[in-house]
Amino acid sequence: MLIADPAGFYSLAGGAERFKAELRQIAASINDISPSTKQTMKRSPILLGSRVTDEKNPPEKGGRRGSVAAEDEDDTIVVSYELLRPDQIVIIDDVNTYAQFRDILYGAPQEDILESLYASLGSPRLGHLIKEEYKPVGEMGDSTDAARLRKL
Repeated sequence: MLIADPAGFYSLAGGAERFKAELRQIAASINDISPSTKQTMKRSPILLGSRVTDEKNPPEKGGRRGSVAAEDEDDTIVVSYELLRPDQIVIIDDVNTYAQFRDILYGAPQEDILESLYASLGSPRLGHLIKEEYKPVGEMGDSTDAARLRKL
């Protein structure tokens, strides 16, 4: 039923936490699933992705499956869940980078068993998608502290 009607399965599960419990069961028995079923799973929106946004900047697209609000210092953080294909969800392996892109990326649940399920179905790791480049912008001017340090 998960592959045929993911939204219906989500509704029957009764929310994000119960749906994740079902995904844990699937992850525990992933080796027993046939290769053809795994291929179908890779192309179907069966995995739960979450996106974190500030209430000031709501997501541009509607139809979220559920949301949870948590108070931050001055903003309200909203976690939105959506059923997506594995290739539309990233595995968060770098929390600092994810913090910069959290409002545009859907992340996998941060549990080892679920991350391995998502990876086996084709979800990329965030660290493999991001490339850091450092570009020098010029020389720093002389500083008195640097001059004193060089004299030592």
